[in-house]
Amino acid sequence: RRFVYRKHSVAASMQPALAAVLAELAKPYMKENARVLDPFCGAGTLLVERRFLMPVRNLYGIDIFGEAVEKARANTKAAGMQANYINRDYFDFTHGYLFDEIITDMPVSAGNKEETDFLYRRFFEKSGELLADHGRVIMYSGEMGLVKKYLRLQESFRLLKEFCILEKRGMYLFVLEKKA
Repeated sequence: RRFVYRKHSVAASMQPALAAVLAELAKPYMKENARVLDPFCGAGTLLVERRFLMPVRNLYGIDIFGEAVEKARANTKAAGMQANYINRDYFDFTHGYLFDEIITDMPVSAGNKEETDFLYRRFFEKSGELLADHGRVIMYSGEMGLVKKYLRLQESFRLLKEFCILEKRGMYLFVLEKKA
């Protein structure tokens, strides 16, 4: 019954139980009444689980896959919540105000290492533009090396915490903070 809101999914959708665990681990780093953005929202599961933990001011989900956005809208409505979903490429997204949190399950690149590296570089750059000072990035990723690389190269972020979630698959939850 806990996850009855999850009516729809796409192939890359995060399981609700995993989203709930990730959100709970990151809870001490979240801000109440935050403006929250998920740049690769899929079916909206991580945003819904974030909202279950504490009040938010606004929820925004972006995904390049239109079907995922429609499913996210339906899931969020089934959860009795309100969120703004946009069918767009994160790297083309602009907004009138900065966000307090970016929470996301990083996409797994089907391409080569260079494409994955490019994705992470662009993610750090774009997130730096959209995140308020002292804002947080809560990121689930299987690319520890790239996260650490761009923490070194993008001096605007610092690592607050990392959690090993699935050791065999190299999956981690990272909590980053944007420096002032």
